[in-house]
Amino acid sequence: MRPSSGPLAPIQPALRPRLRSGFRILLEAFNDAREARRKPWDFAVKMGQLQAVGLTKDDLRWLFDRGYVRHAVEKTKRGSRRRVFGKRGEILFHAKSCFVLREAGLRTARVLVGETPFYDRKLRELWVREKPVKILKQPAPDPGPAATNRLFR
Repeated sequence: MRPSSGPLAPIQPALRPRLRSGFRILLEAFNDAREARRKPWDFAVKMGQLQAVGLTKDDLRWLFDRGYVRHAVEKTKRGSRRRVFGKRGEILFHAKSCFVLREAGLRTARVLVGETPFYDRKLRELWVREKPVKILKQPAPDPGPAATNRLFR
């Protein structure tokens, strides 16, 4: 059984292991940018890095089409002090294509790589890394967002 809703619902189970490796790299880049107080594009992941862990161009198109990643072609000149990118948002990929996570991709990446657990309210199941770790027989009272935020910090 798998979650009926939430960030992993749109991703077929057979695709998840391959996407997990790519999401892990993209999530590390996002976290590194946040820690360095830089823009995510300063840590954009090159297409070759994602292909090296098993993602195909079709996988990248799927991620782009579903709004999980943004895409741009890097145009940084040798010796430049900062990265430069061309027009963002096109689906045609290039050898110098780079990717960053969008908000939907960030949520999905955190659940898929196990950084954030997911609670399926409909099934009353707590999932970690695609596995149910707790199944509640009866509904619990909703503590509200403040209590949930304290719980998962």
